[in-house]
Amino acid sequence: MVDAVPANRTDKRPIGPEDLYRLQSVGEVALHPDGGSIAYSVTWPDKTTDANRSQLHLYQDGASHQLTYGHRDGNARFSSSGSHLAFIRREQGEPAQLMVLGWADRTLRSVASFIDDLSTVEWLPDGRLVALAPTRPADQVDVSDDELARRPRVITRLSYRFNGRGWTHDRPQQVFLVAVDLDDPEADPTVTSLTELFDK
Repeated sequence: MVDAVPANRTDKRPIGPEDLYRLQSVGEVALHPDGGSIAYSVTWPDKTTDANRSQLHLYQDGASHQLTYGHRDGNARFSSSGSHLAFIRREQGEPAQLMVLGWADRTLRSVASFIDDLSTVEWLPDGRLVALAPTRPADQVDVSDDELARRPRVITRLSYRFNGRGWTHDRPQQVFLVAVDLDDPEADPTVTSLTELFDK
């Protein structure tokens, strides 16, 4: 990651184009239930990939260090017990991943993937996860992105596109329930749609 410019720097000069890649922003703070740790995201424009990147950092015992190393990691949420941290990982050209990090041993696993991004995730008290994600209609599921780009789009509402996520007019948000066996990393999670808007 690019080092931030110290606030007390005295060698002043005009800002240049390359300085834009040094800008960082902090957000999406998640407080551990015991009050002793804070997970937060750091976002910056990456020159190499020509995209904004974000990764999770941890503040604990008076010091901060990097916690994750994905292309875009964010939306961190601690489980009610504090035993696990869920977050969203977005790699370029790959489906969005719902990740779960074991807090004690730092084991990381992907528990679900969503081809058209993942908006947010929250823990339920029983250890299951609720995720909000857009879903393609049935006639688009097996169609390549190149083919979809060639098809005409019929826009019938004011909200039809979201910056960074693409077209949304034909991909409404749906709620998914993700059941994860937190004690068995080898167990397959179960993903269930709670809305199934296209089946109604």
